[in-house]
This record gives sequence, structure tokens and C-alpha cells, in this order.
Amino acid sequence: MSLIHVFSILQDLVKVVSDVSKFLGKDLDKETIERIADHCSFGKMKKNPQANKSQNLMKDTVNGDTGNTVQFMRKGKVGDWKNQLTVAQNEIFNNLYKDKLQETDLNFDKFVL
Repeated sequence: MSLIHVFSILQDLVKVVSDVSKFLGKDLDKETIERIADHCSFGKMKKNPQANKSQNLMKDTVNGDTGNTVQFMRKGKVGDWKNQLTVAQNEIFNNLYKDKLQETDLNFDKFVL
């Protein structure tokens, strides 16, 4: 099994694409890996209506607290959840996260927000 964390993707997408291609048994040249990474970058994905459903599925969904339209892909920045969730909502999420994943052999403690 191979686990990819979002922080790895944000830090070095080219390396993640290279690692995934090796995991899949594909020997891709550097140029192809870089093109794939560029195509999969947050900025490109956010502009792609096939990847970013905000433009279709969520265009009329409004956050009751702020009145803002909900975005499927917001900023692509680590920690932006703090602008979206209250402390209480974050605690509920963390408890649910731990509860549902405690029976796995994966260690998620360092990823709890």
C-alpha cells in the first residue's frame, strides 16, 4: 500500500508524481513527469471544471455563517481550515477522525488538525 499525504503533494508535486509512476510500474521521463505535475497543480485543477465542481455542483450552496458561496476547491493552502471551521467543529472532526481510523494500522496522530 502507498499513502500520499496532501502536505507531500503541496511540497513537491513532481516527486509525488514520480513516486506514483514508479509504484504503478511506469518508467516516465522527467519531461512527462513535469507535464503531469503541472497539469495536476492546484491552480490548473481549480480552473478545470472537470476537477473543480464548484462551478457546477456547488454554485448555489451558501455557508449559513458567512453567506459566502461554498467552494469545492478553495485556496490550496495548508491551514486554511482555520478560516472555515470553528474550534468546536474542529474538535468534532478530530474526534470522529480518530474514532473511525483507530482500528487501522495507519498512524494519523500527526495529521490531526
